Amino acid sequence: EINTFVKDNWLMYDGVLFIRGMFVARATGEAKYIENNSRQSWAAVKESAKSDCIVRCCKDLSIASKLSLSTNKYSSF
Repeated sequence: EINTFVKDNWLMYDGVLFIRGMFVARATGEAKYIENNSRQSWAAVKESAKSDCIVRCCKDLSIASKLSLSTNKYSSF
């Protein structure tokens, strides 16, 4: 079950990552709703929090450490 909750314009997204039916990680992502930003919606904030949650779950797999964009191979992008 995925839970979302809001506190002081921050939306938290609690999610679980399964791969091939097996539990891999659980994390909470967060994103801030900025009232003055007319181009932002709560749906966009939820999507941002979801993305943050996925990144945090992938950290448990050490995926982030293997995706270094600072190497010369990727510096031309």
